Amino acid sequence: MQVIAHPDQFDRQSGQVRGLLLRDCLALSARDEILTCGVVAGAVQVPSGGQPIVLLADHQTTGGYPVIATVIGADVGLVAQRLPGEPLRFVRVERERAVAALRLGRDDVAAIA
Repeated sequence: MQVIAHPDQFDRQSGQVRGLLLRDCLALSARDEILTCGVVAGAVQVPSGGQPIVLLADHQTTGGYPVIATVIGADVGLVAQRLPGEPLRFVRVERERAVAALRLGRDDVAAIA
C-alpha cells in the first residue's frame, strides 16, 4: 500500500470525526480486518471499501479497520484544518522527530500562555 509521498486531499464528506481521503481505493482482503482495538486521533484507517480515512478530534475510541499510518501528534491539528480539495501529503517521520515536534509545539503554547 502506497501511503507515503502520495498526494492526497480530503473529500467534501469529511468532518470533525474523520477526514475521507480522495485517492484510489486500497485493496484489502477479509484477512486484513482486525479485532477491535483502541485508536488515536491521527490514525489512518482503511475500511472495507478501501478508501482511507484519517481519524480526527471527535473520533471513536475503538476501531476494527487496519491502521496503516498515524499522523504525528504535532500535526493532527494542521491536518484537521485542511479544507476539502487542499493538498495533503504524508511523509515518514522517525519517533524522535515526532516527539521533538510535539515538545516544540507545547513549548510554543506555554510561551504565550
